Amino acid sequence: MSSSASAIVAGATSGYHVLKIKGYSFIKSAFPNGKYIESRTFRVAGHTWAINYYPNGITSVAADYVPFYLRLCHPGAAADVRVKMVFTFIDEVEMQAPSYVRARTPRRFVANNTSWGYEKFIKRENLERSERFKGDCFTVRCDIIVAP
Repeated sequence: MSSSASAIVAGATSGYHVLKIKGYSFIKSAFPNGKYIESRTFRVAGHTWAINYYPNGITSVAADYVPFYLRLCHPGAAADVRVKMVFTFIDEVEMQAPSYVRARTPRRFVANNTSWGYEKFIKRENLERSERFKGDCFTVRCDIIVAP
C-alpha cells in the first residue's frame, strides 16, 4: 500500500481578525442607520485593515440587518489588492466554533474602492435570538486571503 501527499502554493498570504462586540444594546441605541463603529486596525499580508460594524444597518433598505465591511486602511501603498474574505459568526474568542458563515469571491481593493462587505450579513432578529448571542455580546471572525 502506498500513499502520497502534495501541496500547490500559489503565493497567497492569509490571516484573520476576531472582533468581539460587547454592550450590543447600548451600541445599537447610540448609532443610527448608516453609521458604523470601526475595529482597531490589524495587519494581514503586509496591509493594514479594519472592520466596520453598522449596528443599525448601512442603508434604510437593509435596516433590519447587521452589516460588516472590511476596509483597506492605506490604499495608496497598494493600489490594487486582490482579496478573498470570509466573515463568520463564532462562539467564543477561544473556541471559534463557526455557526454562520458568509464568504465572497475574490475582490480587488483599489484606491477609490477600499471597503467591501455584507450589507445583509445577518438579520438583526436572528442575531438577537441566536445561541451565539450571550451576555449582550457576540463575536465575528474575518478571514482574509490576499493573492499575489
